[in-house]
Amino acid sequence: MQKLSATTLKYLALITMTMDHIGLLLLNDYTPFRIIGRLSFPIFAYMIAEGCRYTHNRMHYFLRVSILAILCQIVMYITTHSLYMSILISFSLSILLIMSIDYSIKNKHLLLSILSVLLVFFLVSILPKITSTDYQIDYGIGGIILVMMVYYLPEKWRLVGVLVGCLVMSITMTPLQYFSLLSIIPLAFYNHKKGKGHPLPYFFYLYYPLHLAIIYLLASSL
Repeated sequence: MQKLSATTLKYLALITMTMDHIGLLLLNDYTPFRIIGRLSFPIFAYMIAEGCRYTHNRMHYFLRVSILAILCQIVMYITTHSLYMSILISFSLSILLIMSIDYSIKNKHLLLSILSVLLVFFLVSILPKITSTDYQIDYGIGGIILVMMVYYLPEKWRLVGVLVGCLVMSITMTPLQYFSLLSIIPLAFYNHKKGKGHPLPYFFYLYYPLHLAIIYLLASSL
């Protein structure tokens, strides 16, 4: 099998994510599409860790993801009145945590690392349990762990990090999430090269809210 670039893996994640959302919102929680959709998050999470590792400006990277995440949440709340936090919020917290830990390591501020970890743990794992709303962060603590392990582990151990993150997600979420373990198959063929990008700037960032908007519109018209 030919090795897969980061761009190819992102396209695969987009396709499986779209199938997952179609299965959930348009096909009455259609199980085959939901199973295929379990591949998307680990692939995206791996690419987020790679983005943190190779971006020229990590703050700009964080702002791109977080601003889009906030805009998506505003639109989602207006349309659904839900406080469920999307995958982009999960990734924003992951990037912010990596930035905080790296800064504290570089400047020997251990307390900053500890406080950052405790804050993210509170937001992701404790706050949803003590609120009376539907507030919850997509993929929970397992999703954060997956990104962190892929970023901090040596290259030969990163797939193990993916397995650990997927197992934590599976234990804390639904049994369907165990199919996310299959994501290590395409990730095992990752060649650690960027590959040819999409001709439209920010395509991978804009696709998420746009495809959700279309699917929500279709679902509301059924």
